[in-house]
Amino acid sequence: MRILTTTARIGELADIRRFVTADQGKTRGAIFTLEGRSGHFTFRAKQARDKQGDPIPCWTVKVLFSGSVEDGSWTYVGSLRSRRSPRFVATKGSKPESASFRAFGWFTCFVLAGPTNPAEMALFPAWAADRGFHFHHMGRCCVCSRALTHPESIKTGIGPVCASRGN
Repeated sequence: MRILTTTARIGELADIRRFVTADQGKTRGAIFTLEGRSGHFTFRAKQARDKQGDPIPCWTVKVLFSGSVEDGSWTYVGSLRSRRSPRFVATKGSKPESASFRAFGWFTCFVLAGPTNPAEMALFPAWAADRGFHFHHMGRCCVCSRALTHPESIKTGIGPVCASRGN
């Protein structure tokens, strides 16, 4: 019997920063969904490596354009540079006018490079809630084990296809 665990929001600022900038080794990278009042975007941040294969403080950021995490279409958004003082950088191929680019830029300014002292960091959950901001890490459907990216699916632990089948 396979036991599947479903996860939901990460609300603490330090945990969000650690999740996004963790060294993911040879995995697909950190996959997470940013939810706000106007919708949500699913991003993948993958750490770059030097010629020897060692991690460097630069992450390639892509947004899920269509489909699922496993077989969907990922579109390049930009680069995240520096772990200590993160900057989101537009590079060749970036589309600064896109909503996903603006969303990740906001996320970098106010979350990744936001407050650093413990007292201000402790206020983050209330600040985020006031703005309708939620950070979700990728969970998996409890029926079919496919990746969940839609905020409501992550909260319930079941994807829309399986839910529509009455599972």
